[in-house]
Amino acid sequence: MHTQEPRQQSMSCLKEHIIVLVGMMGCGKTTIGKKLSTIIPMPFIDSDAVIEQRYRMSIQHIFRRHGEDVFRHYERECIIHTILERPASVVALGGGAFIQKAIRDAITRQHAISLWLDVPLPILTQRLARKNAHRPLLHGKNTRHRLRTLYRQRQPFYAQANIRCPCSMEKPDITTRQALDALQHYVQHKEWSCNSTS
Repeated sequence: MHTQEPRQQSMSCLKEHIIVLVGMMGCGKTTIGKKLSTIIPMPFIDSDAVIEQRYRMSIQHIFRRHGEDVFRHYERECIIHTILERPASVVALGGGAFIQKAIRDAITRQHAISLWLDVPLPILTQRLARKNAHRPLLHGKNTRHRLRTLYRQRQPFYAQANIRCPCSMEKPDITTRQALDALQHYVQHKEWSCNSTS
């Protein structure tokens, strides 16, 4: 009987699962997520875009008008009851989404695969120093200090992801290849990976 090569088989397995990218703002979740979705291939979903579409407001507007607590409620509802109920896809979560236990638990229940794009704080600071106007948690604040605080608060939660993918100053194509290699290695060692959604 013909059998697939391990890499081909692992790619087939990935197509059966939701792949969730987590990490700090500025780590490249959207960029890498879109590239992964093209390679595998499977649909790409940006959780912030889903929230904006459902509530017909920008993320910044939600923060300004309703505050962070309401935004986190919207985020939780959209991710658990909409995004994670969809067929297999690559999902870029907002930076604070994976901090919520309810979202982490839902990801586990759906046998989704979570991958942390772990970018060092100095690189994040450099990337975001001049691009914080559309980031509600950074707007009007000392970017370096605020990022350091968020990074320390969130790192223990990101570390609960199934996979950690260290990133640095590589080009997006290289980071994408590293993430894909890590995903394939992961599913090759998971007995449930090819059968849990069938």
